[in-house]
Amino acid sequence: MIGKIEVYVKNEEVVIDDAYVGRPMGDHWCTFKETLKTEKVMSEADRLALKVVNELAKERGLEVEVYDVSCFK
Repeated sequence: MIGKIEVYVKNEEVVIDDAYVGRPMGDHWCTFKETLKTEKVMSEADRLALKVVNELAKERGLEVEVYDVSCFK
């Protein structure tokens, strides 16, 4: 009998703030760094699929395992 349902989702990294401009170290402009603040978010389609799977698993007493494939290379 099946004991779990595996769900594969792909989170997307989105910029949530302006770029941070770091100061160069020792006045060397080669060490200048611009950093973006990002956050991983799940697409609406994946969120809906996960909701449906969770409801199905709850009805049947199954376990749900979620994998984020955006970190796979």
